[in-house]
Amino acid sequence: MAAPLEVDFTDADEINFEPLPKGWYEVAVYEAKLEYSQAGNPMIVFELNVLNGPYPGKKLWLRNAIDGKDKNYYLKRTLTAIGYHVTGKAKINLDDLCGRYARVLVEHELYKEKTREKVVDIVPLEDGGYGDDVVISGDLVARDSVSF
Repeated sequence: MAAPLEVDFTDADEINFEPLPKGWYEVAVYEAKLEYSQAGNPMIVFELNVLNGPYPGKKLWLRNAIDGKDKNYYLKRTLTAIGYHVTGKAKINLDDLCGRYARVLVEHELYKEKTREKVVDIVPLEDGGYGDDVVISGDLVARDSVSF
């Protein structure tokens, strides 16, 4: 049996599990992977990292169904926003989606009696027109320099 490990957490920062405030955030695609819904439908799940402001490294997820009832409108919108342009039938290399940038709009939803973030829109990073709704501004940081 291993001896107990003594660790001093006296000066450790408090962990904050509160959802991000509603608003626009600059993000990078950290990972894109193929998953399946509970109904068995394929979807691409995008893991996004907030790039700057008071929440660098905070993770968000965006799920886009493949061949869903929207006929890939939302998937095409996401791909276009991150600069991955597709037309007709396309073969998508999920690794090519990583490291791309965008702005996302975060709202809140109630899930299992807890408030959590939900990405409700995505636009190209250079796209303007947000007015006072932009939560984060400043210099972008490289994907590898964001702590996870």
